[in-house]
Amino acid sequence: MRAPVAVRTPRQRMATPRLLRLLRFGIVLSMLLAAAASAWALNHGATDMATIARGTDQVQRLQVIRGNILRADGLATNGLAQASEPAAQRESYRALLDEAARLTVVASDAQPLDQAGLAEANAGLVRYAATIELARTVYPTNATSALARVDEAQATLRDQVLPALDRLDADNQGRVDAARSTGRSGWPFVATVPIAVALLALVLVAMRTRRLVNIGLALALVAGLGLWQVTDSALGRATTAVDAAHSGPFRTAMATSHAYAAASDAKSSEGRLTLQTSAAAAGDARWRERVARARSALAEGAGPADLSAKLDAYEAAYGVLQRASAAKRSGDVARLAGDASAAGVNPTFAAFADASRAVADAAGAETARTMSERQDALGLGVAFAVLLGLAGAIAGAMGANLRLEEYR
Repeated sequence: MRAPVAVRTPRQRMATPRLLRLLRFGIVLSMLLAAAASAWALNHGATDMATIARGTDQVQRLQVIRGNILRADGLATNGLAQASEPAAQRESYRALLDEAARLTVVASDAQPLDQAGLAEANAGLVRYAATIELARTVYPTNATSALARVDEAQATLRDQVLPALDRLDADNQGRVDAARSTGRSGWPFVATVPIAVALLALVLVAMRTRRLVNIGLALALVAGLGLWQVTDSALGRATTAVDAAHSGPFRTAMATSHAYAAASDAKSSEGRLTLQTSAAAAGDARWRERVARARSALAEGAGPADLSAKLDAYEAAYGVLQRASAAKRSGDVARLAGDASAAGVNPTFAAFADASRAVADAAGAETARTMSERQDALGLGVAFAVLLGLAGAIAGAMGANLRLEEYR
């Protein structure tokens, strides 16, 4: 006798098609959502890289603007103390202010959020320069009036220019820190969903059909794993690069820029001290506080040792000048203020200022290069994520679209 043929009821025949439709929908949806989430995470990471690079450049510009203005103020008051200011020193003063004005325009174009603060700082700088010119016209014939104008000019720096630049510096540092702190929260969970769905589909389809391994679903699983690997690897490398830059070139660039600005602040105090020997004690206290700030920044940035040596040389030259000022030896103060030898206050400070700016510029360029490389890699990762997501969705849909005779 022939064995009886098993007859499937309509209910039994429809169970597997419904399951396959559900699996097909789940694979396509999870793959597309994971691809979108990966693309968003990678694109967000690339944006963070750009924010860090842009913020680093902006903070450096702001510190150079701040340092140039204070350095120029030191040269201006130093020149007044000499009675007859050397033409080269006047030219250096103008070059510093011109560069500060140019960088203000560059900074305004680079970061629109800073435009209002930069406009405020620039207005104060114009007022400062005009007031210093008034002081030059009356000194030394009317020293009292000249000192009043210098006080007015420096008050403009203290009350308007420097506070505006400090606020902008803090804002940009905050943006950089916010970009650094962006993590990968939530993304790993989203990335595992299509992998789990594809794996589940492989098992269920193997149980319900005559195919032990479904090629389409297997390819969808591989695409899901590839999507996870590409995105996780790109984000991980970006995070490592940011951390390395923060403890290396970024840290050096920021600290050395702040050291330049702090030392320039000391230069401004030194110039004021040469003009008014009666205030030598107060001026010396301000000078030493600002130099201590510069030294602290150099130590934090772990910059080259020769920067500290150059700051030591400037401090030694200042010490000679300060002792003459404290003793109220006006003739010696004027002579030392104009000392153009390698041991003079102006040449030693210029050596430190130029070296610190060069170090900061090199470290900033290295930071920008690193961030640009990671940004490009993340942009390429976006393209791969989208392609893998689409490929996984198509393969999963085709794998789950089986003909009726292939059911068990």
